[in-house]
Parts: sequence; structure tokens; C-alpha cells
Amino acid sequence: MSETDLNVLVVEALSDAFEKLTQRLREIANAGKQAKVSITIERITQVLPRDLAKLVTFSDESDCIKVKMKTYLGADAFTRLNRTLRDSFDAEYVSNGKESHFKIKKG
Repeated sequence: MSETDLNVLVVEALSDAFEKLTQRLREIANAGKQAKVSITIERITQVLPRDLAKLVTFSDESDCIKVKMKTYLGADAFTRLNRTLRDSFDAEYVSNGKESHFKIKKG
């Protein structure tokens, strides 16, 4: 088998694998859109690591849930909290001094 033939086989295999991966990612994205899980304080506390959940308070507003820090968290804990809330709930950080909080839209 020549090097050109081998390259053609490799490109075809990669193309096939990429197509399957793309299709699977579309399926996962569509399933996520269809299976909307209601956002509640209980749901958020299930996702947050226990050490972080102890450092925040929750308030259920009409259109969102606010997650407020009880005290200054420090860089590491704040980064973990920020990453967890953003990745899991698309949370928005509202910087407002002592009233700073994360806002998680319910719907």
C-alpha cells in the first residue's frame, strides 16, 4: 500500500469519526433542550459542593434565584463557586459591594 493510499484511508477514517461525533453532539444538545429541569434552591444545593453551599445563602425571587455569599470567600472558593454556578446554571454575577450575588434565571 502506498503512502498516498494510506493517507486517503486515514482521512476517510477521521472524516467518518468526526461526522459521528458531530451527530452525537447534536443529539446531546437537543436532549438538553428538551429535558429542561426546573431550577430550584434544592437543585442548586445538590450541585454545589457542601463546603461551598455552607458559605452562601439563597433567596427565591419571582424570576430568579439569588445566591449571596455570607462572607468574603477568597479567590479559590469564589472561583470554584463562580465556575460551578456558571457551568451548571448559566449564572450571572452581579457585583454590588456587600450586596453582590449570583443571579440564576428560573426559565
